[in-house]
Amino acid sequence: MKDCQRLRALKWNLLANRIGVQQRSRPSAHLTQHPALFHLPGPSDGYQEITWGDPDSKAALLSHNALQRPTLFNTRHWRSFHHREAENLNFQVTNRGAELSQSSSQAMEDILHKTKIGDLAMTKGRVISVPETATVLDVLHTLTANNITAVAVAGSANHWVGAGGTYITEGQTQYIGIVSVLDVVLHIADNVSSPRKDMDILAVNIIGQSDESRTLWTLSPNTTLLEAMEPLSKGVHRFLVPVGGMADPSVTGAETVESAPKFVFLTQTDIVRFLLQNLDMLGPVVGRTVESLGLIDSGIPPLAVPANMALVDVLRLMRKEGGLTAVAVVAPMNGITPGSQPKPMRGGQILGTLSASDFRGLGPDSLRTLTDFSVSQFLMTMSGAKTPRAPVTCRPTTPLGTMMGSAITSKVHRVWVVNDDGWLVGVVTFSDIIRAVRQEIRTPHLNA
Repeated sequence: MKDCQRLRALKWNLLANRIGVQQRSRPSAHLTQHPALFHLPGPSDGYQEITWGDPDSKAALLSHNALQRPTLFNTRHWRSFHHREAENLNFQVTNRGAELSQSSSQAMEDILHKTKIGDLAMTKGRVISVPETATVLDVLHTLTANNITAVAVAGSANHWVGAGGTYITEGQTQYIGIVSVLDVVLHIADNVSSPRKDMDILAVNIIGQSDESRTLWTLSPNTTLLEAMEPLSKGVHRFLVPVGGMADPSVTGAETVESAPKFVFLTQTDIVRFLLQNLDMLGPVVGRTVESLGLIDSGIPPLAVPANMALVDVLRLMRKEGGLTAVAVVAPMNGITPGSQPKPMRGGQILGTLSASDFRGLGPDSLRTLTDFSVSQFLMTMSGAKTPRAPVTCRPTTPLGTMMGSAITSKVHRVWVVNDDGWLVGVVTFSDIIRAVRQEIRTPHLNA
């Protein structure tokens, strides 16, 4: 009975939050829109440089081993590709893809060489920010008012050091880091015994709760898409890009000192959407199946959680398992001893997905209440139905182009791979897609 009352209260809170989003769709006057960097106390604490590719396409990251401060979270979508356009595209490319020649791969390589990331970034808006004095409650209000999942934290210029030793400022403002809704939820999950105090903590103190926001990558707008695809294919999710500034056109990577009137984020989604718009030039790779591309680890199904597992335990698991931003929700196993705690599993019959975006628009009261429910109760509440929202899936025999279309039209960053019985056997992320296309461009004669 109490669970039903809590669920009913949560639905009303969620409805009120969404109404509030509609009424307060514009940011508050005292909040500026900026990108962000993260703070590092000094070089003596030890940095590790990670470099992808040759020196000409270098995109360096300096990470602080102790603090692991966060990366920025993109809050906008590239507007040039409309949702309806994706729905109208024909992604049945199995036969057509096999007929595409190596010249198509060369044409795509030429486009990716000629197109700069600044070309895609020009249409995107600045990241919304809060001051360094903002509390967790302030962050939640800003996220709800702007219907976003992450916000930058801004401080005074010359007081912070960005990733890669980069100093990026906008006027007298320098950016410290990013706080996502997942950071907030993880913070609440860790402080269930003091639900009121958790909202009064400064937002800078919870930066990096999730692995998703622990690194910051910066690239010059003059970097080509082909160069940017290398780190994106290896798990980097987004870049901070200066637009309209004084970036040196001869330099790429994250080693420059930038000053620009506007900074935006280029994401994996932007790259996959661009590839989808140029599907005919991708070559035979778009017709190859997910299985033939080696995107499924047949021996080890993805980590999943049973539907009856407590939401707070799922969130802690996501952080423990390398900072997952999403996890598959599957049917509970039969034969479980009554009273035993549900545990994560490999594979299973997939029912839904829990991701950071599921917490979009939830206020503090709703988030506190969520810790009392199972993951399935939360997903059903969010979908307004008796079952969680259906996950985006494909089969091992699904062509890559078809799967790309499904991901973009559904606005997800991963597609779960299931067998004929609906059992989870794999997952394909945007990193996997970008890596497959990049590999095709590098060795088209081997993949044809």
